[in-house]
Amino acid sequence: MDAFLALSDSDEENVIVSMYAKTIAQGKIITRINSMTYAEIFKEIGLDGIVSPQDSTVNDIIRYVRSITNAYKDETSEIEALHRFMDDRLEALEMLVKKDIENITDIPLKLLHLRKGVLVACIVRNNRIIIPSGDSQIRRGDKVIIVTPQGLTKGLKDILY
Repeated sequence: MDAFLALSDSDEENVIVSMYAKTIAQGKIITRINSMTYAEIFKEIGLDGIVSPQDSTVNDIIRYVRSITNAYKDETSEIEALHRFMDDRLEALEMLVKKDIENITDIPLKLLHLRKGVLVACIVRNNRIIIPSGDSQIRRGDKVIIVTPQGLTKGLKDILY
């Protein structure tokens, strides 16, 4: 099988069945747990695909509130959406460049002094997706997707040293 999902309402049952599936299956094992209290222990015993409906809901609410708060806090805020990956260690932020930003806009990316861990992953200009190269530039009106470690960036100015 390619994947096994343990999705009962019992954490204990899901863990035991997942441990057994791990011994006979080559595919991905996904284990649903209601309490994240023991998540680290489960990861240590080899269950790497752990999901929690409550934890997912909390993360979705936090992401939504953070992006809405940043988007509507003032008219200069750039963040329109925030997505977290890799157990919340990595963020992808969608930002709208509402005005020219000193040392960022209209400068080739290869000349920007980006902070360690910052990746300019995509620029959307006039509904056209641009996979950036060193010669690409961020311009007013662009939507930019920045990938960073969690919490490193709150706006475009934060991508620079």
